Amino acid sequence: MRDGLRAALLAALKEGRLASGARAREAEEALQAHPAWAEARLAQLESRELDGVLSEALAEAEACAREERAERERAAIAALHSALNAADGVDWQTPWSVAAERLASLPSPAWASLSALQCLDAFADWVREGERAAAEREALERESARRAERDARCAFIRLLRAEQEAGRLGPRTCWRDFAPTLAEQPAYLAVCANASGSRPRELFQDLLDEQGDALSEQTRAVDGVLRGRDAEADAQPGAEEEVASLLLAAGGAAAAVVAGGEDAGRRANLRLILADRAEAAREHRARGERRARDAFLSLLRARPLTVGTPWEALQPELATEKAYLELPGGDVTAASLFQEHAAALIASGAEPGEVVVLSGRGAGGRRRERRRRKHHSSSSSSSSSSSRSRSRGRGRGKARKRGRRSRSADVKPSRR
Repeated sequence: MRDGLRAALLAALKEGRLASGARAREAEEALQAHPAWAEARLAQLESRELDGVLSEALAEAEACAREERAERERAAIAALHSALNAADGVDWQTPWSVAAERLASLPSPAWASLSALQCLDAFADWVREGERAAAEREALERESARRAERDARCAFIRLLRAEQEAGRLGPRTCWRDFAPTLAEQPAYLAVCANASGSRPRELFQDLLDEQGDALSEQTRAVDGVLRGRDAEADAQPGAEEEVASLLLAAGGAAAAVVAGGEDAGRRANLRLILADRAEAAREHRARGERRARDAFLSLLRARPLTVGTPWEALQPELATEKAYLELPGGDVTAASLFQEHAAALIASGAEPGEVVVLSGRGAGGRRRERRRRKHHSSSSSSSSSSSRSRSRGRGRGKARKRGRRSRSADVKPSRR
């Protein structure tokens, strides 16, 4: 019964036969002939209950009216947004004054029911939507560009690895020499066109660093297998297959150096390792030879040498010395170093027949001391005369000291 009465009241409100702020008496007058009202009277509903039903009906009617007004407002705002989207020269950065002038020329606009403030609010919402859409487009463009640049870098790295497998790119390759070979490659040109990220040379250097680390590990493995062998002989072209067989037989990391069979990149690494070992062996031998030569020269400098003495006269004295025995090249090298030493003495001002000794090790380098003896007799007489003069000088000095002591003893202090 209450539901029927509320439905009747809603219908009366919609038809305009009942005002939105009506009371129970007004509702009774408007619905007196309605069956729902008669039933309510027969059920002897109290006035308070009728007021409650009427309030519910009025609230429901008001809610429906608000919803209808909001729907009409939403439709008008949507029409305004559509017009803004279709207007020429109007976007989310256009001021409202310019947009309003463009919209004013449209006949019977669907948003005519909106107030000026509602139009301004609707335009602000449309601008915010445009800003958000523009930000999303920019984000998508940036992401697309980032992916394209990443794909370009990946393609360039694949190109570098292909060059590595072909043996044209190794750990010692120079970018200045390698870059001209890439000038016409699309992958290289694509990376050069990137606006951000690693440049081609940086990617090249990253791959070289990776190859360098791998080469160090391979070198340690190869050294473990070839320890004790002649490194220079292993570096000869004909010995590569023998070395590869030894590495394969050793297994493990050593076999991995040549596990790729005839792969050009792996073979290039093996040849590079063997060349490095041979170069290290040559440098080690050269250092040993330099040390032996320096030791022999030190031996010559430490010995008194009469300028003009031939090597044949000195050779028997040095034949048992360690520095002579360890000298590479034997007597030929020793004779050559002796000639250099003798020439250096003459260049320094020594004269034939003069006995010269070079010695001393100063902190800032070598210090040279020279003892010269031209004639033994003259040097002996000069040394004896100098000793006699030194003796006379010491005697006179002692006499003077005794005289001073005696004079001081004769002088007695006076008494007052």
